[in-house]
Amino acid sequence: MKKRWDNDFTALAENDVVYGVVNDLASGGGKYYTSWLRVLHVDISANTINAVMYPDSEVPGGKNYPPEPLMILSHRGNPVDTERQGYWYLSSREHCICMLNGVTKPVLEESNYSVIVGRLKHLSLFDNLPINYLHSYIYVRGLVAQDIHRIDFQGVLPRIANDRGEWSMETATGAEPYQADREAQTETVRVMMYDTVWHYGCKWMCLVSGTTDEPKYGAAGWAMVEGNPDFSIDIESSNGWYFDAERFATTLTITGELYNRDVTAHILDSDVEWTRDTGNVTEDNAWAVAHAETGKSLPLTVNDLGPDYMNMTGCKFIARVLLRDGQNNYETMNYITF
Repeated sequence: MKKRWDNDFTALAENDVVYGVVNDLASGGGKYYTSWLRVLHVDISANTINAVMYPDSEVPGGKNYPPEPLMILSHRGNPVDTERQGYWYLSSREHCICMLNGVTKPVLEESNYSVIVGRLKHLSLFDNLPINYLHSYIYVRGLVAQDIHRIDFQGVLPRIANDRGEWSMETATGAEPYQADREAQTETVRVMMYDTVWHYGCKWMCLVSGTTDEPKYGAAGWAMVEGNPDFSIDIESSNGWYFDAERFATTLTITGELYNRDVTAHILDSDVEWTRDTGNVTEDNAWAVAHAETGKSLPLTVNDLGPDYMNMTGCKFIARVLLRDGQNNYETMNYITF
């Protein structure tokens, strides 16, 4: 409690959590430890304090040490006075500056960290974030900002989505058509934006400003970014599904769906493969070769059911279909059984 000038009185208060560090390693003393104390009474006129040591179980590291002469004491919270429960600290070892609030004891809780500037602490609230703990960040509980400029690591403004809601031709041809690249400036933020729309349950990104294309497979002005990405096919029978075996005749027709829309017109006949499964491998292979160029429609008669149909439990017709878009190929299959 050494005075540096006549009116230099201690700024510590009753119930303050304080600590001091002993480090005489450089002088060969061999001591380096921390002493944790709680202030019981402050005598300002005498410039003295009465303090009690925290037990080992209540300090970081599980071991407390008595204070020594010339030790510098630092305030680090207060279990009673809420106005004295916060403090800043800078650590070259932890590579950060921190503001802590609500500190009532030597051992810190995760909730005490209000501001972190630099390398983040390994707190549980960061567990599900893609954080690189060797990089610097700023974490704050609340933020009031006037100007925010978003840039990537190369100094380029990132592009963010501007949701325009459900797609409509009226908007596409109106005074504010859909845009692939626009700059937005508010009082606080300057960003590059692109429009997105929703159509048949899928979210689409605008690729060409002013496009009047409907968002769907094969549209040059749009790219699907969210929704159902699965390519599927359905097989329909022209004469239904119930037949007299002696007068069996129907045509199976394939329809395709992608992004919740019909894409049958985009399926090439050469990308449709029909096979049959009757259990007779030789006969089934011969049938597949004979129908290799059938395409999306497959006419069937009783002869296509195989020579042993009446003695079998069923005949399966399998369709494998490929859909090409120049970048990715979508492949799927379906089957029906007679």
